[in-house]
Amino acid sequence: MKNLLSLYEGASSQKLNLLKFEALLCNTTGQQDRRQILDLLGIREGLPSGSKYLGLPSLIGRNKKADFNYIKDRLWKKLNSWRGRVLSGARREIMLKSVAQVVPNYGMSIYLFLESWVDSLQKNDEFFFCEGEKRDSKAIHWLS
Repeated sequence: MKNLLSLYEGASSQKLNLLKFEALLCNTTGQQDRRQILDLLGIREGLPSGSKYLGLPSLIGRNKKADFNYIKDRLWKKLNSWRGRVLSGARREIMLKSVAQVVPNYGMSIYLFLESWVDSLQKNDEFFFCEGEKRDSKAIHWLS
């Protein structure tokens, strides 16, 4: 019997890459039912941890900070790559608005992030903005 995804390919004239398909099944699903579902679809069973879709984790665990720390790390690397350059206050502000506020935007539009996690992102931005001013002996500190 032809699997269901092959039937879809024939009906839609689209070629599917079965190496990218994974099924995440509930823990209560029995082994025999798992095997039948995977054989019917012709795909493999995915691992719940570490799987991503469009750059965001597919499953969110209890520790949301750990699940989204890769966003903070990516943002920190981008800011650090600009740290050695001498930038004026206006250029640092543009850098923050165009990079630091855009990187977490997509994730924030889908998931509700913890307030403490967002505060730590803001502190990273403030540190980047004020750090350049310390060379000039005058530092601007943002107030809430």
